[in-house]
Formats: sequence, C-alpha cells, structure tokens
Amino acid sequence: NDGVNDGVNDGVNDGVNDGVNDGDISTTKTTERQQQIINLIKASPTITAKLMSETLSVSLSTIERNLATLRTMGLLKRKGSDKNGEWMIKQ
Repeated sequence: NDGVNDGVNDGVNDGVNDGVNDGDISTTKTTERQQQIINLIKASPTITAKLMSETLSVSLSTIERNLATLRTMGLLKRKGSDKNGEWMIKQ
C-alpha cells in the first residue's frame, strides 16, 4: 500500500466501533429477540423468564439462552434471588 488509500478509511470505522465497548445498548449488536427481552425488562425489571417466554411466545430455554448471552455481553445483570430479584440493564 503506497499511501493511495491512506485517509480513505479514516473515520469510516470510527462510528462503527462507537458504543461497542462502552455498554451503550443501542449500538451493541443484539438480535431482535434480545432487544425484545431488554424492552420487557425496561418495562418491568422484576419480570420472570417464564413470563418473558409467554409474552414473546417462545420456549423458556430460548429466553434463558438469550439472557445468558446478554449477561455474557455485559448488558444485563441479575440483582437478588430468582424469585424476588430484579434485572438490571447495564448502561
């Protein structure tokens, strides 16, 4: 590369990577279902996985798998017990 394209890509990736590492959910790559789960949690932080599965008409294991992924991504945290706890969306 003799410098012909230097500067061409400057800034192109700046916006692509914004938000990826700072926990901004709106720009973090989530699936449509994961975004639906986040929206349910925003509306009701004490919602259970069972109620999420019923609301979204998917299996409980599908919800649990997506919750695990969201936790691994650092977007979601559980505070308290399974029965009396609440979900916290990390900002």
